[in-house]
Amino acid sequence: MIYGALVCCLVYWIANVVQKIFLLNMSYSPICLCAMLGLFLGKPQEGLIMGGYLQAIYLGVMAVGGVAPANKQLGSIIPCAFVLIGGIELEAGLAIAYTIGILTNNIGTITTPIYAAFEPWWKKLARQGNARKYDLAHWLWFLIVSMLPSIIIIFVCVAFGTDAVSWLIDMLPDKLMNGLSVATGCLTAVGISIALKMSWSTKFAGFFFIGWILCYVVGLSQIQCAVIAFSVGVIWYFVSADIDKKIKAAAASNVPAQQGGDFF
Repeated sequence: MIYGALVCCLVYWIANVVQKIFLLNMSYSPICLCAMLGLFLGKPQEGLIMGGYLQAIYLGVMAVGGVAPANKQLGSIIPCAFVLIGGIELEAGLAIAYTIGILTNNIGTITTPIYAAFEPWWKKLARQGNARKYDLAHWLWFLIVSMLPSIIIIFVCVAFGTDAVSWLIDMLPDKLMNGLSVATGCLTAVGISIALKMSWSTKFAGFFFIGWILCYVVGLSQIQCAVIAFSVGVIWYFVSADIDKKIKAAAASNVPAQQGGDFF
């Protein structure tokens, strides 16, 4: 359990460093976190499956005004560790994922006043004019101190809570576990529905029904459908870019351009 907890902390640290240095927000996504955790624990397939379900659940979680209702990083790593390390059922891990995300979302509220208390110290460093010392303090804060509260929570929950959660899940009756399975399916459906409602556009509705036909009528797997969707997106991008170039060239030469002619 200690080793698994340390691996979870390492995954969280890597994801934060990648996001803050390279500005890749996808490293924060549940599918990346769980896939990385599964890879480090020797269970890449299980981690990817867990991350795919959690990604669908958290699709509808939007940060309004910079404040998200749930911490999807901790709400992904901790339940994924319960499943991969503790051996609890996937449905049970998914059912408690959003609850963990909501409970751990208050970390920022607690740590913000503590971080603000260090403002005089930062001002003192700036007045000294020692750039090397200031840079060193910045990187130490950036790589260690700013992530320390979340890392402590992950370590404690995984190292000392995995056995307790596994014991509690084993005590639950079969009917309640079946209810958790149904609730998990509902969470996934709600997440996808909220994301679809926010991104829905009538002119792209045809792709939705094409995907449904490919999956449930033709019988293609989700991976095959995803490859087709990715290919369509790439083709659409290059065709649109080519049309935009022609429109700009025509506007510069005052010659009417045929929009969409080459596409058809």
